Amino acid sequence: MAESVLDPRNEVPGIIRYFGERKKIHLIHFRNIVGGRNKFQEVWPDEGVMNMHTLMKTLKEVGYPHMVVPDHAPQHSAPGSFEQAFAYQFGYIRAMIQAVQSEN
Repeated sequence: MAESVLDPRNEVPGIIRYFGERKKIHLIHFRNIVGGRNKFQEVWPDEGVMNMHTLMKTLKEVGYPHMVVPDHAPQHSAPGSFEQAFAYQFGYIRAMIQAVQSEN
């Protein structure tokens, strides 16, 4: 949803609440962007405009029970960059899940 709104950082948590409370979210591509509607670039989860911790907390608040997966990631020319990108993103997702689960 981040690339479809004007103010992703502030609008996406509300979108998650709206659809999550209605049990209408079935898969989360957990990624970050720079920019917003019609003019964005996908970046590493810790680089963009979104607060990924807030998003993961919001998913927990609405009782989201399904998958949280990486999406497109920045690439580079070194061998193994695709695997490196996904390993980094999976680790980041796991860390966010653990952080949110440890909070009261």
